[in-house]
Amino acid sequence: MSKLYNSEYREININYLLKIFSKYKLIIFLVVSLFTAASTYIATSIKPIYEAKALLKIGQYYELQRNGDVLGRPVDTSSELSREISFNFIDRGKFGSSIYKVLIEKGADSYIELIARGDSLEGSEEIIRKVERYIVNMHDSIVKKHTKQYKVELKNINKKILVITAKQNEILAKDFYSDKGYESLLNTLQLMSSINTDLGIGYIGQIIERKEKLELLIKEPYKNNSKIVGTIQLNNDPTSPNKQIIVFFGLFIGLLLSLSFIFIREFLLDENK
Repeated sequence: MSKLYNSEYREININYLLKIFSKYKLIIFLVVSLFTAASTYIATSIKPIYEAKALLKIGQYYELQRNGDVLGRPVDTSSELSREISFNFIDRGKFGSSIYKVLIEKGADSYIELIARGDSLEGSEEIIRKVERYIVNMHDSIVKKHTKQYKVELKNINKKILVITAKQNEILAKDFYSDKGYESLLNTLQLMSSINTDLGIGYIGQIIERKEKLELLIKEPYKNNSKIVGTIQLNNDPTSPNKQIIVFFGLFIGLLLSLSFIFIREFLLDENK
């Protein structure tokens, strides 16, 4: 048996290996070249995949409390919205583009990261824009719903103020000073009672303040819909395939198979001898 396989030797015989490589160098070259060429062909034939990223900020509406405080409320939760996007857009895009991942930003419940992949940069960007339009339309109906409620409440307040103003003018139109003093006092109490009865609150100033806040909430600056923050990040280099890794893997497989064939052949030859 050759010294290469002799158990008495703890180290590989380098000279013997060099002779083996020299003897079978043509086979090694052909096998490695074949697998390298095949892996190169595979790497170049696979369609490149491009990736785009964007940060979506969840919109909010403003709610007027009974005590007069104005509080911002998110239109949607990040968990619910991420499920909505995942169900409707992951692996459902056209023309080779779709949402790849939907990530919730840690410590920022109002933000969601969108990752899209497609066979072109334009396709990846367009699918993110499509998601943005979908979310904006969905949340716009929620914002409009609350705006409509504010308008209804404002309309009711205006009606109450008109009623009270009319009653006030009617009472004040009377000649208090021609009657006795207690009649003037009675009319004043009647006016205060009318305000309390019709408005349900103690002071007309509170109603007017609420009316002013409602008028502000109806205006455009208080309608913050969901939107993409900043610009969509586009990666000009394809995310996949990684051609270098594919070619290297093909070269490695070719070298491994050729060496395995050579050593198995040499081992069998030595066994026969």
